[in-house]
Amino acid sequence: RVAAATNPPGARSRIDGVGPGTATIVATDPASGSVSDPVSFEVFGPLNSLEVRAFGAGTSPLGATILDVGDTAWASTWGFFDYGFTFEQLRGGVTLTSSAPAVAALEPLDQLVPRTTAFLLKAETPGVAVVSAHDPLTGFGSSEHGCDLRVTVRNPAVALRLQPELRRVGLGEIVRLTAL
Repeated sequence: RVAAATNPPGARSRIDGVGPGTATIVATDPASGSVSDPVSFEVFGPLNSLEVRAFGAGTSPLGATILDVGDTAWASTWGFFDYGFTFEQLRGGVTLTSSAPAVAALEPLDQLVPRTTAFLLKAETPGVAVVSAHDPLTGFGSSEHGCDLRVTVRNPAVALRLQPELRRVGLGEIVRLTAL
């Protein structure tokens, strides 16, 4: 069994997930016998771990990201469940926290995107912050499996200099320059 529709009084449209897998649900009108079109959905197995990811210009979605002061990115959680299910932006109270809000601040976006755990990640001052996720329902956190997001905030570049400062290069020579 994957899902149960017990139709208790006061909650006739309630569907309970009872095991992982795919369930197809139809509604039937007891008076007329009319049947709705089927709707399929997946029921996730138990949550095994959480991961924090960042998305936006200049970010690396897994493990670490580098932002300049004043930059913003999206941060969200990914849940990993039994039987191979993964789900982005877990709903239901998963929270994100920054170890150094003065460096990398988090602003919930549930006002703009209802029922989501997406956050706006704001690069405030130079430094390093670790963004962690926690699910109060299961007690799982991203730190337990090394799946936090490391955010390095740096001052934006204001000037560039090339090294070495060679003034002459012979025909056919290869010069490797470094931009500082």
